[in-house]
Amino acid sequence: MTYGRYNPRITLEQYVQLLRLKQEQEREGVRDGTFQRLVERWGVPQSTVSTAVCRGIKAYDIKLWKSGVQL
Repeated sequence: MTYGRYNPRITLEQYVQLLRLKQEQEREGVRDGTFQRLVERWGVPQSTVSTAVCRGIKAYDIKLWKSGVQL
């Protein structure tokens, strides 16, 4: 995990897990507090996870697009 003003605070693997969870929740129409549990488990600020969920992380989105990862 890296810290800094312009560096993501979660890893690429965590971001992929977050995107998959978001898609699953949107598909099922359920909000169950899973994101809050991830905040506690990963030890990152809640704002980091909520920003990643709402806005995404552009550098990671580009890496996923270039590698052709399907979520």
